[in-house]
Amino acid sequence: MAGNGSGSLYIRETDAEFGKFEYCRYAPHVRTCKPHSDGISSFENLLKNVILRVFVWTIGIITSVGNLGVLVSRAFMKAENKVHTVVVINLCTADFLMGLYLLIIGTHDVRYRDNYNQYALEWTNSITCKVSGLLGMVSSEVSVLTLMFISLERYFIIVYPYSFQRIKARRAILVLIFIWIIGTILAVLPIIPVAYFGNFYGSNGVCFPLHLHEPKMKGWEYSAFVFLGINTTAFVVIVVSYTGMFLSIRRTRRAAAQCGMKGDMAYAKRFFFIILTDSLCWLPIAILKVVSLSDFVISGK
Repeated sequence: MAGNGSGSLYIRETDAEFGKFEYCRYAPHVRTCKPHSDGISSFENLLKNVILRVFVWTIGIITSVGNLGVLVSRAFMKAENKVHTVVVINLCTADFLMGLYLLIIGTHDVRYRDNYNQYALEWTNSITCKVSGLLGMVSSEVSVLTLMFISLERYFIIVYPYSFQRIKARRAILVLIFIWIIGTILAVLPIIPVAYFGNFYGSNGVCFPLHLHEPKMKGWEYSAFVFLGINTTAFVVIVVSYTGMFLSIRRTRRAAAQCGMKGDMAYAKRFFFIILTDSLCWLPIAILKVVSLSDFVISGK
């Protein structure tokens, strides 16, 4: 029996038991380790079960191929609405990065199949893990901020059609460039070799820094700032914007049809479904983050 300051209960030649699953990576020689899983990875596999593997590969392939197809098709299409085209290209690029992230995770799950714990420490400290986490973070934040921008732009056009000047393609491009700069800075900062961040992206096998199983680890305030502060604020702005939009449409539907706003409404409704599906993905993440920060134990069983 041995204690090593990392929450271990015991560690022997063939088996070990720790306070948390993530410490098993420091004992790559053992045959068994408890806890056996953190809910995503297990002692044997980076992705613990078939459902996770199917999900990662399916979403990864569809997202990568689908968005790449849209990007290629947009390159040969004559755009009627340049702002709409620029926004679609921006969202497709961000989502394509998420597809790449998922494919990297899926590929390494195959590579380490049935022997994950032997390579877990090497993997979570690798450049590939950091880069994949960075891709996931950039994709997430650019998508969130872009959807907030779309919601605000549609809100002002529909609610204040006579006082708000319609945004031009050049200005939209400048805003989107700024969004990419912000998203990239948010993702790159944790890679800076300072003690505060520690191994920010390597805190788990999928290299995404939600820090659910150890919510107060190094860099937890930054993780909370991004996933709760920025993303939740964006979610609230989107909900308020679309609520205001649809209330305004309901009040002025006949007048809007007469003054040529039907196209704006259709545009807003199309993006509403994109925003709705993305928001349904963010909400569980925000709830899990709040629950983990409240010291409620999220079991890996």
